[in-house]
Amino acid sequence: MGISLRIRIYLYMGMVFFLVNSAGVVGHIIINQPPENMLVLIALLFLLGGIPLIAIFVTLQIKRQQILDRYKKMVDELNNWE
Repeated sequence: MGISLRIRIYLYMGMVFFLVNSAGVVGHIIINQPPENMLVLIALLFLLGGIPLIAIFVTLQIKRQQILDRYKKMVDELNNWE
């Protein structure tokens, strides 16, 4: 909703909720599962790998205009290069 309406506070609130929810899931798994359960370890690794990916995508979305400006500048420099 935050991305489609272009309202940043919704995007931030959604990210915070996702991170808190993810931390709760990880805590629940650690507390309630026996240590010999390897599936839990695999799921935990995938979960912890997904959080940085989402953070990268959010950062890229926030700084999208700066990235596009740098890209246009680089393309212009390459076009003028002899």
